[in-house]
Amino acid sequence: MNWSRIAEILQCPKCGAEGLSAGIDEVVCKCGAHFPAHDGVLDMMGQQEVPKNFSQDAMRFKPLIRIYNLIWRRMAFPLVTFIPFSKEVKIIMGYHKLGDGYRMLDIACGPGTYSRKFAQAVGNEGLVVGTDASMPMLIQAVQSAACEGLTNLYFIRVAAENLHFRHEQFDGINCTGALHLFDSTEPVFKKIHGMLKPGSVFSCMTFRLSRFASVNAAYLRMGVKFFDPETLREALHRNGLECYQSKESRLMLLFSVKKVGKTMI
Repeated sequence: MNWSRIAEILQCPKCGAEGLSAGIDEVVCKCGAHFPAHDGVLDMMGQQEVPKNFSQDAMRFKPLIRIYNLIWRRMAFPLVTFIPFSKEVKIIMGYHKLGDGYRMLDIACGPGTYSRKFAQAVGNEGLVVGTDASMPMLIQAVQSAACEGLTNLYFIRVAAENLHFRHEQFDGINCTGALHLFDSTEPVFKKIHGMLKPGSVFSCMTFRLSRFASVNAAYLRMGVKFFDPETLREALHRNGLECYQSKESRLMLLFSVKKVGKTMI
């Protein structure tokens, strides 16, 4: 795979240099840092430890990965949220002005459920980058993208809080089904603000607080955090992400925000 389109928009996590170089099955920086690619995935994590809990471990469980798109995402989620997957997709895609040349970052993309849909919508001149901390998920994503003949879609193994892209590279950023698994959201929101072009959109699907404390507590023990919409909105606002609009259904929270102002470098 030619990683030159990706290398030029990356920032070196070691020295901070912008615009790396694409080698043979790797991306390299002039400081000597190099990041290998294997199985179609660029690995920017290496041996870095990832915080683990029950839910995060499940995302590395191969039997779950094999059924994730068909059963878990399309059948199990709607039982909890009361929103069919097709409607969820329509809402999320509708938050963005997708078209030829659009650049999209899909954070915690899993097996590429949304990444592939974005890649189909932005044309060959567009670019979609899917990132995730789970290599098994990403390998599945690469295989699925190859079956669909998508050549504008790239996958990188990296944790959400450690994303390293040049400032203002993306027309849109998406994160569906994972925000509630992050240890802390504010560092991720700050990075999202930096990576978005001014006025561009961040879309998300996550879980909202249940009115039953026992339900919230049970999910928290599994590593799943539920959000109070107003508290979440305030956290986004603190990080320059405003114009909040949302759709709520039972435990599901779909929302979008826009980047306000320039990136402070």
